[in-house]
Amino acid sequence: MKKKGIRIAVFVLFVFSAVLVGCYYDEITRDVYDQIRNGMTENQVIELIGSPDMVSETYMGELGTMTSWLYQFDNAVIMIIFENGRVSSKSWTDF
Repeated sequence: MKKKGIRIAVFVLFVFSAVLVGCYYDEITRDVYDQIRNGMTENQVIELIGSPDMVSETYMGELGTMTSWLYQFDNAVIMIIFENGRVSSKSWTDF
């Protein structure tokens, strides 16, 4: 439960930071987003949608390292959570 709360807090922080920074790129389609799967490596995600706009890494003790990537496109904000270098979750927020 605590882990989920941390993920939500990180997501909210990234979304607000991205809006303030205002870095917009081309649009992304849901079809491309849907190709991001749990278990993918960071390099596989970069090959699919490019490098993230923002990165945050948190050491979670025995749970390992959690890395959050944020992408801001004209039509959406995407957050991808990696646990120990592999995608563990993703989210899409429309603009």
